Amino acid sequence: MITILIADDNHDIRFALKCILAKNGFEVVEATNGAEAVEIFLKFRPQIVLMDVEMPQMDGIEATRRIMQINPETVIIGITAHTDRKHDLLRAGAKDVLAKPFSGKVLVDLIRKYLSPGGG
Repeated sequence: MITILIADDNHDIRFALKCILAKNGFEVVEATNGAEAVEIFLKFRPQIVLMDVEMPQMDGIEATRRIMQINPETVIIGITAHTDRKHDLLRAGAKDVLAKPFSGKVLVDLIRKYLSPGGG
């Protein structure tokens, strides 16, 4: 089963994303900040990470850098309302960035693109 890490400090967003992803057959693990995201990544080694930018303790940009140092093959998709930070996320190693709000279909289609052979 494909494991996806959702890193977002907003409980409602994590819950909504988890429902969408679980309904589409993905296993989901969650982190509430960037430091926890790195910790959870080390424990579960998810294939996909959905990373918010603005989080307490460690922001999503620094968490993305650290995860990419651990495994540069990781697919990190930024999810943010702060579209002005899109380029920072991409420079840190994110493969793509979705601007909040976005539809469940857009998210699942993007994830499937990166999971397909030669995807991304």
